[in-house]
Amino acid sequence: MLAWMRSSGLLLEDKNFILVTDGVFDCNHWLQHQCKLSKIEYPGWAKHFSNVKRHFKYVLSTNKDDGKSFSISEMTERLGIKMDGQLHRALDDAKTIVKIMKGIRGRRPGFPFNTNATYRPDWTLRFFDD
Repeated sequence: MLAWMRSSGLLLEDKNFILVTDGVFDCNHWLQHQCKLSKIEYPGWAKHFSNVKRHFKYVLSTNKDDGKSFSISEMTERLGIKMDGQLHRALDDAKTIVKIMKGIRGRRPGFPFNTNATYRPDWTLRFFDD
């Protein structure tokens, strides 16, 4: 995968990067599943990642009444951000996550989007858990 990223201009040796998701589901289920389908090892660079839902909750100091995490739609609404594209389409969601990150930085300039979640290979699918 790193070779593909390098050949696609997505990996620059002199730069650091972090994978940002909108929940643990992306890495613990979808990326894990895709790696199994593709018969490749889960990438080391994705074992620790940044869950934007946790950053949102921390910066906005807010919780939902039901204890669940905020959805992309709820985060954009609270930040006053317009969603483009269709929800749950990879590229559209990625663009929206960037907008959410900018919205968080608008509330807390310089906020560091550090890793705050870890890949768990034994994770099991549980809807609406974070």
